[in-house]
Amino acid sequence: NIMLKNVKQSLEKSREENLDAIIAMLNQCEQDYRTSIENLELERHQSLDYLENLVNNQNIILNKLRSYSQNLIDHI
Repeated sequence: NIMLKNVKQSLEKSREENLDAIIAMLNQCEQDYRTSIENLELERHQSLDYLENLVNNQNIILNKLRSYSQNLIDHI
């Protein structure tokens, strides 16, 4: 009877330790997930800013080309 009680206590302790380890791993996974999402959001914003700058530069170039074309037409 005492042996069974000891085995039961040992199993319960092991179960609690396993649950604690699983909870710790899940918490770490959640933290890693949140960090990954934050990094992806930052990269997305940086990419959008970069694309916006490219479009603005392209528009500047197009406007200059239009102006040069108009000047050429006016001289002809």
